[in-house]
Amino acid sequence: MLLARVSYELISAVDHAEKLIRDAKDQPIINAAIVSDVDIILTGDRDFLTLDMEHPKCMSVAQFPESEGVED
Repeated sequence: MLLARVSYELISAVDHAEKLIRDAKDQPIINAAIVSDVDIILTGDRDFLTLDMEHPKCMSVAQFPESEGVED
């Protein structure tokens, strides 16, 4: 079994921001990612994966190794 340590930082949600995503429940996540200058959001949520954003880039866990130049 592979275990990984993941660091995180709790970011407060922004009260008023431009609507960027279809699902209103996901908007605070996008807002926090933008405010805290997150590079990548790893997700399986289609609403995130269909966003046309360069920063933060939204990708699936399967896409991440390829984006980092990691080969099988």
